[in-house]
Amino acid sequence: MISDHNNQNACLPLIFNFIHRTSIIDQVEFNFHMETSCDPLELHVLVVDDCPINRKLIQRLLHISSFKATVVESASIALQYLGLDEENNSSPQLNDLKVDMILTDYSMPGMTGLELLKKIKNSSTLRDIPVVIMSSENNPMLIDRCLEEGAKEYLIKPVKLSDLNRLKDCIIKPGSQLAGAQSLGEHEQDQTNECHGPTPCSSESADQA
Repeated sequence: MISDHNNQNACLPLIFNFIHRTSIIDQVEFNFHMETSCDPLELHVLVVDDCPINRKLIQRLLHISSFKATVVESASIALQYLGLDEENNSSPQLNDLKVDMILTDYSMPGMTGLELLKKIKNSSTLRDIPVVIMSSENNPMLIDRCLEEGAKEYLIKPVKLSDLNRLKDCIIKPGSQLAGAQSLGEHEQDQTNECHGPTPCSSESADQA
């Protein structure tokens, strides 16, 4: 009994440390959630994941990739944010800040990412927003089902920075201001390459492609 009691006491600091760290993560996410962007060219991604660590990781990667991220912990909260909640058909966030892409976990309590995808695709106002499913399950049948239901991509966790950079092509549409800015940057890069020749990185990327 004394041994069990001592073991319980030894675990207490670990438990308190975990709770403290989780609280900090949630507070950081809340502050980031409330930020507004002054850059009209910044792409806005709504992240839906029930795991605080995953939300924090993806939020950080999106920030590095020059995305603006809003993070929520469930599909039901995502629906409220998008204005699709059955009990509240309007959402001020939707009017104030346009969502360019939705990045959602597949396996979540209450409502899965696939169910969230279906609701978005059934909405006449939101069906054009690209939805990307994230999951640790590398299951071909599950991947095919998500893509058949309208998912733009299916990412295997853990999500990498290269995955998020590749997703920019999903949400930058030809003829848009974002596409124009990207084309201008590519044109300037081409001119630089003509003067200085291709860099080793660009050659390496071409080989990988």
